[in-house]
Amino acid sequence: MNFFARWWLRRPENDESVFVTDKFGVRSLHIGSDTIQSSMRLARPSDLELAYTRSMMAFLLFHSTPRLPSRSRQAS
Repeated sequence: MNFFARWWLRRPENDESVFVTDKFGVRSLHIGSDTIQSSMRLARPSDLELAYTRSMMAFLLFHSTPRLPSRSRQAS
C-alpha cells in the first residue's frame, strides 16, 4: 500500500509541467497535475482508452456517410 500512497501524492515540479506516465500498458498525458488528460493503450493505440473520448466520438455512429480519415485510407 505504501507504493500507492507515494504514487497518489506525487506532484510535478511546477503547475505548468507536462509529463507522460506508463502504467499497466497504458500511456497517459498529464498537464500540470496528476489528472489524466489523455491515454492510449500501447497494445491497441487506435482504440479509444478513456470513456469520455468514446462518448465524444459516439456522434460518428449517427453520421450518414462515415469515412476513414485520409491517413488511414493511405495505409490500407
